[in-house]
Amino acid sequence: PPACRPVHIAICYLPPGGSAVLGGDTASRTESLRGCLDSLTDLRSAASRAGADFVLTGDLNSRTGQLTEIDRPSQGWEGDLPDELLTYTNTMQLIPPRANTDTFTDPRRGPALTDFCGSNGLAIMNGRLPGDEDGMLTFHSQTGCSAVDYFIANVDLCYTPLGRVRFGSTLTVLTDAFNEKATARSCFDHAPLLFSFAARETDRVQVAPPS
Repeated sequence: PPACRPVHIAICYLPPGGSAVLGGDTASRTESLRGCLDSLTDLRSAASRAGADFVLTGDLNSRTGQLTEIDRPSQGWEGDLPDELLTYTNTMQLIPPRANTDTFTDPRRGPALTDFCGSNGLAIMNGRLPGDEDGMLTFHSQTGCSAVDYFIANVDLCYTPLGRVRFGSTLTVLTDAFNEKATARSCFDHAPLLFSFAARETDRVQVAPPS
């Protein structure tokens, strides 16, 4: 049977922007956020070097509204794009635009997250894949609702170069967790997310026979 590409999965929690864990002032919080995203960039780079697909998931406490991953100028691309990012941008222009029921954009964290995705060849799968075409809310509380829990992956894990969904790629937000009739003990403020994908074959490499 064909060998499958490995998949590196990073599970991440980013504290809310006002959390004391990130520091007591705006500059400290900004630096902490940058450090977190730099660490995730290192993990993404390690996956690429290993020939692995990469999935990032967790409560990222980042509201991205209608932002997209490739429309911001701060990603530092100059001149011709590397082949890998050129393929990424072409595919991103072909896949469905991302839907998001949460229309609010955190002015600091929203662009930081989408810039991170664009710079690393990643796509937010919420609001795109079958099962979550509307971009459902993932967090409910007495003070408000939002979409802050994500599945993010290299775009070619779930989409072909022509922008078609690969077989087996789905995302579902289990909103029954917010059922008002549920007891307090069984009701969650964050909805579970179910992400599925099909493992891909490894790139075939020609190996020279022994002389």
